[in-house]
Amino acid sequence: MPRPILKEPPKGSRLAAYVADLTKDEPSDGILYDQSGTLLWRSDDAALETIGISALLSTEHRLWKLPRDFVREQLVLPAIANTEGSEAVRALKTHAPKMLDEFVDLVCDAACRGATSRQRQPREPDNSLLVLAVVWAAVWDAYETSRSLNGNITLAGMRLGLDRHAVRRYAAKVTRLVQAMGELELSAFTAATLFVRQRMASLDRRTSAPSPASPVLRRPY
Repeated sequence: MPRPILKEPPKGSRLAAYVADLTKDEPSDGILYDQSGTLLWRSDDAALETIGISALLSTEHRLWKLPRDFVREQLVLPAIANTEGSEAVRALKTHAPKMLDEFVDLVCDAACRGATSRQRQPREPDNSLLVLAVVWAAVWDAYETSRSLNGNITLAGMRLGLDRHAVRRYAAKVTRLVQAMGELELSAFTAATLFVRQRMASLDRRTSAPSPASPVLRRPY
């Protein structure tokens, strides 16, 4: 039985090529940097910060395996601020940084000791969200108001090597996800989609693949 497309894009398809290109330089630890070398989860841009946090947590679910500074800044301190207030956070960072670091160590050690054998296992690679992002980017690239929705979906499917029913199904799934997003999540999603579109276009240029505007793809439906 063939594996679901979200788990394994069809071999030889353009979709598979896009996913492979997007993941070839992906760090195994999920830690992303911007062009200046700044950790993405520490970015001043809220959307990029969200992407960095999501990338790290989607790669590593074991608290004790995450970078200690990440646990401190993104998990422990927000929890303290939520219960004790922002003044308590400022006091800890200013007057008791060593005690704060020791507390973070205790939190990570407790998570490790309390984990089940299943929770201790590393997460299997999962590119399903990336596959959805590529499908969405292809639909976005193909979209023209002068064409019917079916025509746009079909064009995206021809580019990816998928039938239009699969493209429509996955595009609808992304639409539902987008509709449930808050403002910050939507900003991060838009930035991520733009990045995926740029990488797809770059691969098309490097491999001389037909672009979304190519007459090769724009035949009658």
